Amino acid sequence: MGTYLTLAELQQYVESEIVADTTFLANMLAAAERGIDGLCGRRFNPPANPPVVMSRSYRPSDDVVHVHDLADAAGLIVTDDGQAVDLADIQLEPLNGLSSTGEYRPFCTLRRLDTCWTHRGMKATVTVTSDRWGWTLIPPQVKAATGIAAKDLVHLRKVNFGIGGFDMTGAVVRVRDNPHVQAQLTKLLHPNVLLDFA
Repeated sequence: MGTYLTLAELQQYVESEIVADTTFLANMLAAAERGIDGLCGRRFNPPANPPVVMSRSYRPSDDVVHVHDLADAAGLIVTDDGQAVDLADIQLEPLNGLSSTGEYRPFCTLRRLDTCWTHRGMKATVTVTSDRWGWTLIPPQVKAATGIAAKDLVHLRKVNFGIGGFDMTGAVVRVRDNPHVQAQLTKLLHPNVLLDFA
């Protein structure tokens, strides 16, 4: 079933005769969630329970390295080119785990203080070990975007060749990327996604 939205929540949101086809709805819900993950460059899942320690390697850029989302810094271990780094020499960002509007955000950037990370061409020199990968809560924007995207996918099965109907002038209206989904998720893009657009 869904991670960001339950099947029951989607059935209530869709409000059509399709709600009885639970297998189809579950598939559309899963597709919407994976689409949101792809758009944002991150998954909004909570940390594994029971905790699972995982190490991930990254290529840094000067004094910054963007990592997968960390719910918090508990038990965090960081190495630079095989050498342990004192956490006092790293600044976790976003600062205080908050967005500019004060909403919770996981840590996704490690800034090296007073020096730079080791560079060895394209080699990943920074390793981060934690059992706290993920988000402590799913943002309401993600739940809203999931509902919108899943409903669009559900209703596409009644649409031929991407045509959603006709406007008041008789012009063809085509199904396109939903700007409401993008508006909900704009502030939730991972820094690596933003770098891809730079």
